[in-house]
Amino acid sequence: MDDTLAGAEAAVANGWGDARRLVAMGASAGGMTALLLLARRPHLWAAGIAAYPVVDIEGLAGATHRFEAHYTVGLVGPLPETAALHRARSPTAVAHHISAPLLLLHGSDDEVVPAAQSRDLASVLRARGAAVEHHEYEGEGHGWRSPATVADELDRTDSFLSRHVPPRPADMGR
Repeated sequence: MDDTLAGAEAAVANGWGDARRLVAMGASAGGMTALLLLARRPHLWAAGIAAYPVVDIEGLAGATHRFEAHYTVGLVGPLPETAALHRARSPTAVAHHISAPLLLLHGSDDEVVPAAQSRDLASVLRARGAAVEHHEYEGEGHGWRSPATVADELDRTDSFLSRHVPPRPADMGR
Protein backbone atom coordinates (compact mmCIF):
# COMPACT_ATOMS: atom_id res chain seq x y z
CA MET A 1 0.00 0.00 0.00
CA ASP A 2 2.81 2.40 0.85
CA ASP A 3 4.45 1.82 -2.55
CA THR A 4 1.19 2.48 -4.40
CA LEU A 5 0.58 5.57 -2.32
CA ALA A 6 4.09 6.87 -2.99
CA GLY A 7 3.64 6.29 -6.73
CA ALA A 8 0.31 8.13 -6.81
CA GLU A 9 1.71 11.04 -4.79
CA ALA A 10 4.75 11.25 -7.08
CA ALA A 11 2.51 11.21 -10.15
CA VAL A 12 0.52 14.16 -8.84
CA ALA A 13 3.60 16.04 -7.61
CA ASN A 14 5.32 15.64 -11.00
CA GLY A 15 2.28 16.74 -12.99
CA TRP A 16 1.67 13.51 -14.86
CA GLY A 17 -1.13 12.50 -12.53
CA ASP A 18 -4.26 14.42 -11.60
CA ALA A 19 -5.87 13.82 -8.21
CA ARG A 20 -9.21 14.85 -9.70
CA ARG A 21 -8.92 11.78 -11.95
CA LEU A 22 -7.00 9.16 -9.92
CA VAL A 23 -8.97 6.04 -9.04
CA ALA A 24 -7.87 3.46 -6.48
CA MET A 25 -8.97 0.07 -7.80
CA GLY A 26 -8.37 -3.54 -6.80
CA ALA A 27 -9.82 -6.95 -6.08
CA SER A 28 -9.50 -9.18 -2.99
CA ALA A 29 -6.33 -8.07 -1.14
CA GLY A 30 -5.96 -5.43 -3.88
CA GLY A 31 -9.46 -4.24 -3.00
CA MET A 32 -8.33 -3.92 0.60
CA THR A 33 -5.37 -1.88 -0.63
CA ALA A 34 -7.69 0.38 -2.63
CA LEU A 35 -9.87 0.96 0.44
CA LEU A 36 -6.85 1.77 2.60
CA LEU A 37 -5.54 4.18 -0.05
CA LEU A 38 -8.88 6.00 -0.10
CA ALA A 39 -8.84 6.26 3.68
CA ARG A 40 -5.20 7.19 4.18
CA ARG A 41 -5.04 9.97 1.57
CA PRO A 42 -8.64 11.02 0.84
CA HIS A 43 -7.54 14.15 -1.05
CA LEU A 44 -5.59 12.09 -3.57
CA TRP A 45 -8.43 10.08 -5.11
CA ALA A 46 -11.39 10.97 -7.31
CA ALA A 47 -13.01 7.60 -6.66
CA GLY A 48 -12.44 4.00 -5.69
CA ILE A 49 -13.50 0.59 -6.96
CA ALA A 50 -13.14 -2.55 -4.86
CA ALA A 51 -14.20 -6.02 -5.97
CA TYR A 52 -14.63 -8.70 -3.28
CA PRO A 53 -12.30 -6.76 -0.97
CA VAL A 54 -10.96 -7.83 2.39
CA VAL A 55 -12.57 -5.27 4.70
CA ASP A 56 -12.05 -6.89 8.10
CA ILE A 57 -8.83 -8.93 8.40
CA GLU A 58 -9.67 -10.33 11.82
CA GLY A 59 -13.14 -11.33 10.63
CA LEU A 60 -11.63 -12.96 7.56
CA ALA A 61 -9.40 -15.15 9.71
CA GLY A 62 -12.44 -16.74 11.31
CA ALA A 63 -14.74 -16.89 8.29
CA THR A 64 -12.73 -17.93 5.24
CA HIS A 65 -12.59 -21.48 3.89
CA ARG A 66 -9.87 -23.90 4.99
CA PHE A 67 -7.51 -23.20 2.06
CA GLU A 68 -7.21 -19.58 3.15
CA ALA A 69 -7.54 -20.18 6.89
CA HIS A 70 -3.96 -19.21 7.72
CA TYR A 71 -3.51 -16.49 5.10
CA THR A 72 -3.59 -13.67 7.63
CA VAL A 73 -1.02 -15.34 9.89
CA GLY A 74 1.69 -14.75 7.28
CA LEU A 75 0.56 -11.21 6.58
CA VAL A 76 -0.24 -9.93 10.06
CA GLY A 77 0.57 -12.58 12.65
CA PRO A 78 -1.13 -15.30 14.67
CA LEU A 79 -4.39 -14.71 16.50
CA PRO A 80 -5.20 -13.91 19.24
CA GLU A 81 -1.79 -12.35 19.95
CA THR A 82 -2.04 -9.89 17.03
CA ALA A 83 -5.78 -9.12 17.20
CA ALA A 84 -5.16 -5.41 17.73
CA LEU A 85 -2.87 -5.31 14.69
CA HIS A 86 -5.46 -7.20 12.59
CA ARG A 87 -8.04 -4.56 13.52
CA ALA A 88 -5.67 -1.62 12.95
CA ARG A 89 -4.71 -2.80 9.45
CA SER A 90 -8.30 -3.40 8.37
CA PRO A 91 -10.25 -0.94 6.23
CA THR A 92 -13.01 -1.09 8.87
CA ALA A 93 -10.67 0.78 11.24
CA VAL A 94 -10.28 3.72 8.85
CA ALA A 95 -13.54 3.62 6.87
CA HIS A 96 -14.62 6.91 8.45
CA HIS A 97 -11.88 8.61 6.39
CA ILE A 98 -13.18 7.38 3.01
CA SER A 99 -14.76 10.34 1.27
CA ALA A 100 -14.35 9.58 -2.44
CA PRO A 101 -17.22 7.87 -4.25
CA LEU A 102 -16.84 4.10 -4.00
CA LEU A 103 -18.07 1.19 -6.10
CA LEU A 104 -18.15 -2.12 -4.18
CA LEU A 105 -18.72 -5.40 -6.05
CA HIS A 106 -18.96 -8.83 -4.44
CA GLY A 107 -20.17 -12.35 -5.20
CA SER A 108 -22.96 -13.66 -2.96
CA ASP A 109 -21.31 -17.09 -2.74
CA ASP A 110 -17.76 -15.91 -1.97
CA GLU A 111 -16.16 -18.49 0.33
CA VAL A 112 -12.86 -16.61 0.62
CA VAL A 113 -14.08 -13.16 1.69
CA PRO A 114 -17.68 -13.20 2.94
CA ALA A 115 -19.98 -10.88 1.00
CA ALA A 116 -21.12 -9.47 4.34
CA GLN A 117 -17.79 -7.61 4.56
CA SER A 118 -18.72 -5.44 1.54
CA ARG A 119 -22.34 -5.18 2.68
CA ASP A 120 -21.29 -3.95 6.11
CA LEU A 121 -18.83 -1.42 4.69
CA ALA A 122 -21.47 -0.06 2.32
CA SER A 123 -23.86 0.37 5.26
CA VAL A 124 -21.26 2.21 7.34
CA LEU A 125 -20.39 4.54 4.47
CA ARG A 126 -24.03 5.22 3.59
CA ALA A 127 -24.78 6.04 7.23
CA ARG A 128 -22.07 8.72 7.01
CA GLY A 129 -23.62 10.09 3.83
CA ALA A 130 -20.79 8.89 1.59
CA ALA A 131 -21.38 8.14 -2.08
CA VAL A 132 -21.21 4.35 -2.27
CA GLU A 133 -22.62 1.95 -4.81
CA HIS A 134 -22.76 -1.69 -3.80
CA HIS A 135 -23.72 -4.61 -6.00
CA GLU A 136 -23.75 -8.27 -5.12
CA TYR A 137 -23.62 -10.83 -7.92
CA GLU A 138 -25.92 -13.72 -7.12
CA GLY A 139 -24.20 -17.09 -7.36
CA GLU A 140 -20.71 -15.68 -7.94
CA GLY A 141 -17.79 -16.44 -5.67
CA HIS A 142 -14.36 -14.90 -5.20
CA GLY A 143 -13.95 -13.66 -8.76
CA TRP A 144 -16.36 -13.90 -11.65
CA ARG A 145 -17.13 -17.06 -13.61
CA SER A 146 -20.02 -15.85 -15.71
CA PRO A 147 -19.34 -13.79 -18.86
CA ALA A 148 -22.56 -11.90 -18.05
CA THR A 149 -21.11 -10.88 -14.68
CA VAL A 150 -17.87 -9.70 -16.29
CA ALA A 151 -19.87 -7.66 -18.81
CA ASP A 152 -22.01 -6.19 -16.02
CA GLU A 153 -18.91 -5.31 -13.96
CA LEU A 154 -17.44 -3.47 -16.96
CA ASP A 155 -20.72 -1.62 -17.58
CA ARG A 156 -21.08 -0.65 -13.91
CA THR A 157 -17.45 0.48 -13.77
CA ASP A 158 -17.81 2.57 -16.91
CA SER A 159 -21.02 4.16 -15.65
CA PHE A 160 -19.52 4.82 -12.20
CA LEU A 161 -16.36 6.39 -13.61
CA SER A 162 -18.37 8.49 -16.08
CA ARG A 163 -20.34 9.96 -13.18
CA HIS A 164 -17.49 10.50 -10.71
CA VAL A 165 -14.28 11.12 -12.66
CA PRO A 166 -13.98 14.13 -14.97
CA PRO A 167 -13.02 13.37 -18.56
CA ARG A 168 -9.44 13.73 -19.65
CA PRO A 169 -8.69 17.26 -20.85
CA ALA A 170 -8.13 17.48 -24.61
CA ASP A 171 -4.60 18.86 -24.21
CA MET A 172 -3.32 16.03 -21.95
CA GLY A 173 -1.09 13.40 -23.45
CA ARG A 174 0.37 15.52 -26.23
